[in-house]
Amino acid sequence: MESSTVSLDSVPMDIGQDASGPSAQFQASSTSVPTSTIPVTRKPINRTRKAKAAVIRDEAWERHKDQIIELHIRQDKTLQQVADIFQRDFEFEATIRQWRSRISKWGLDKKVKTKEMAAISLLRHQRNVEEPEKRRRKFEVRGALVSDRKITRFEKGKAVIPPITTAGLNDMDIPPDVKYWTASDNSGSGSSASEHSGGSASPTSVMTLSPALSIITLQLSGYGNSEFGGQSPRTFSVSSPSTSSPGNFNDDSGAAETMMALTTLERVGDCYHSQGRYKTALEVYRKLAKQARQQYGIRSEQFITAAVRLGETLLNQGRAPEAKKLLERSYSLSLALAGGANHSLSLGCLSSLCRALISLGQLPEAKEHHSRGWEISKRVNGPTHLETLLHHVGLADVCRGTGQLSKAISLYHELLHLADERLDFPTVQAWTGLAVAYGLRHDFNSAISYAQSAVERVEKVKGNDHPNTLSRRDDLTALYVRANILSDAEAMCWQNYERKARVLGKGHPETLLNQQIMVTILLGQNRSDEALKLCQQVLGQLERNLGKGHPRTMVSRLLMVDIWRIKGESEKAMATFEECRSLRG
Repeated sequence: MESSTVSLDSVPMDIGQDASGPSAQFQASSTSVPTSTIPVTRKPINRTRKAKAAVIRDEAWERHKDQIIELHIRQDKTLQQVADIFQRDFEFEATIRQWRSRISKWGLDKKVKTKEMAAISLLRHQRNVEEPEKRRRKFEVRGALVSDRKITRFEKGKAVIPPITTAGLNDMDIPPDVKYWTASDNSGSGSSASEHSGGSASPTSVMTLSPALSIITLQLSGYGNSEFGGQSPRTFSVSSPSTSSPGNFNDDSGAAETMMALTTLERVGDCYHSQGRYKTALEVYRKLAKQARQQYGIRSEQFITAAVRLGETLLNQGRAPEAKKLLERSYSLSLALAGGANHSLSLGCLSSLCRALISLGQLPEAKEHHSRGWEISKRVNGPTHLETLLHHVGLADVCRGTGQLSKAISLYHELLHLADERLDFPTVQAWTGLAVAYGLRHDFNSAISYAQSAVERVEKVKGNDHPNTLSRRDDLTALYVRANILSDAEAMCWQNYERKARVLGKGHPETLLNQQIMVTILLGQNRSDEALKLCQQVLGQLERNLGKGHPRTMVSRLLMVDIWRIKGESEKAMATFEECRSLRG
């Protein structure tokens, strides 16, 4: 009797267990043979229990949360694709069942709930009926865009939506995961994208309001008055404080309604901030802070979080003295929270305060704060925690800014070893910092190599047109300018400008930063007439959008000084320089 091995995966589990199966052919015979006398040989079935999946700690999941959101929600990759990427790049082993469980626990399920679709449908209908002259709205749920086709399909399956009014819409309970904004064309100064954030107003507790400032780009082009490359804003969400029960409310419905109002203001402000519309964002954040103070008091996480948002926006407006004062007050208030200096909000406030100090050129004080924050976070959170890495890279940046290049390079390499090259802001900032440091040493081969690593890593996870990818490309272009590889730099700069104009808008500060690099390229190619025309355009837009005294506006004005000097217009060069001095105070 031949024996063969059969895979249990392709065979029904009842085969070999039912006696009627083997005896049926004998029952059909004219000779009746008692089935009890027929020997039936049953091959034992291997019932080895599948090995239990390894338990993955919450810290391991949280460490990769931003990457998972980017891949699964924003890039719309399946969980299997995300799992494969993490297994390949991070040796992160988890079953699909574990992935589904974690996504559900984070509230990142892609399926849009009926209540959410109903709210979206009403919001779209309100715009079409009451404000037809305005551009259509775009919608997002848990970081994923909701297409018009999907909304229409939902409406066809439901009853006809009755006419609504703005008052009726305001009374409607809009689910907190629903975000919406007005679509913008490519010629405007804004953007239809509400992120970043960076990835963006994401469901995470750590939020980046805008792409990291690429002051590095101006330094490598030979301009700017700070050696600091800029630090990503470390802010928190008022919608997810660690102590969610407000002291001023006794009934849960009232507390939920208040929290929803704060969340709405926060997201509107974040959207304006990501578009570079800082003045409007500031107005929204002021309302947010006022409401948070009225409902929770100034010694609450909600108010402190709103105050930090105000401080970050003031910084981006070039109002560093006001930002410093506000952030010092916020940090002082955060120390009164449970946990004091060890509280995550206190450490975040300290990071933002350091950014203000650096903008004011107060590097020794910033270095002291970053050192203290780094030591506290290492003790409380561990050396690889995101907050620890933020202070780590901040300290390295300050060391670089004070000319301690060897120490800065050592700190950057230490961070890369600890972070294991996972995609966090500190990791990319470390690569960028190394590029700056080696560029300052005129080791352009090493500098370009590190800058290229930053571009490739961000591009791999966030995509070609993500604002963070575009910022890193500008950094790389600036290195080519510093190395005097101008023909390649020009091609890279124009290509990146087209992408920034499409994604962010022509008047966005990050897009104008790209054009400042182009001015330096044109000057290096002795094309002063073209440089003058472009610089005047950029200067005009920066003055309108950011103000005459903003640091980025001042950079364009200093570029004008160089252009007039190269063209032999010494009087105009001197007049422009004196204007710079008067604006600086």
